[in-house]
Amino acid sequence: MKHIEDMRVLVHTLLRSRRFHCLIIEGPPGWGKSTTVGKVLGELGITFESVGAYITPLELFKSLRGTPTGLHVLDDSEGVLGSPAAVSILRSAIWCGASSATERCISWTSPASGPSNKFVFSGKVILLTNSTSGITAKMGLLSRSLHFRIRLPKLAKAQVLADVAGNSDRFPDQVASASVTEFLVEQMEQGVRGINLRTLELGYELIQADSTNWISVMKQLLPGPSPKQILRQLRESDMSVEEQAKSFSDATGLSRRTFFNQRKKWVLSEFG
Repeated sequence: MKHIEDMRVLVHTLLRSRRFHCLIIEGPPGWGKSTTVGKVLGELGITFESVGAYITPLELFKSLRGTPTGLHVLDDSEGVLGSPAAVSILRSAIWCGASSATERCISWTSPASGPSNKFVFSGKVILLTNSTSGITAKMGLLSRSLHFRIRLPKLAKAQVLADVAGNSDRFPDQVASASVTEFLVEQMEQGVRGINLRTLELGYELIQADSTNWISVMKQLLPGPSPKQILRQLRESDMSVEEQAKSFSDATGLSRRTFFNQRKKWVLSEFG
């Protein structure tokens, strides 16, 4: 699985680098960000500080000050990346400022920070996040970091599911894991969103509990196709427009007006 190997290489690169002190791994949930980083650090025998996803800027400051030479891992860090103050602290943690060409100094101007509101940070930071789409996250942080985006098209996701499902240590019942993978790939082809490695694990647990009815239960737990995907499928069907509108409303819970508005946009985009 290439994205797993890429992440492993980047973790090793960060730990050895004298120029980069932050690794940002961005990608959809459930495709191995946390597992891979934890496994690599465990293999290397490296301990790290785990920082909460919605830690306040002051708590982030205190955490970095508490272990200024260590490795800090921020998992599900959208909350941190959405805070200008937290991003400013992280920038100071990973890059030398105007006051020093060799030291990364972090300061806090409030007395609430404790007895020392300035310190030198010489550690490393790993941020794991689903998205860096917010403007705040790009305030000089991404350009100063090793920034890796996990991009998995549908075919790649299917291959990753098959590769993981074939791991007999992780899934001893290989017949069951293959059945779950086949079902999930079919669901992805039908436009179902949110399928990932955690979904594979869920399906495996369900089939172990009830090999007869697991599919019906699984379908209730999966999110349905997106409205856009449903609209595409209906347009390719032999239904009349009115029948399409009814099926669209039944499947999505959205109104007929939404159907016709979206259909109009689609037609306009096709014909300019």
